[in-house]
Amino acid sequence: MKPGADGDVDEEHSQLEEEETEEFRDEASSEQSKKESEEQGEVISKEQLVALAAKVSAIWQRLAALLKFQADEIVYFESDTRDASEQAQKMLQIWMENEEEATAEMLRAPLVELGLEAAWSEVFQSVS
Repeated sequence: MKPGADGDVDEEHSQLEEEETEEFRDEASSEQSKKESEEQGEVISKEQLVALAAKVSAIWQRLAALLKFQADEIVYFESDTRDASEQAQKMLQIWMENEEEATAEMLRAPLVELGLEAAWSEVFQSVS
């Protein structure tokens, strides 16, 4: 063996261990971020949208106002159909389309303000 060869091998081994440890940390961090985004930033499915619309149908206009819809937009939703659940569904669909990253978590605060935290939990935490 050449002089210093053992030192070179040890140095390469240490460097590989550091790289593997860093990769492991990155993967763990990525998995944790993914889990958090799934729990808190869950994208709303069509089924969840329909279920939530049914639960908020009695006060969907108040929710629409909290989601920053203007009065004329609310009138539009009301004129589109007579069914309150369908009106709520249309409003939520438009909200999702207008928001760049509409998530379940973004609906939590307005629903809590309206006293509908249980509705949020039933729709979005039943999947978890």
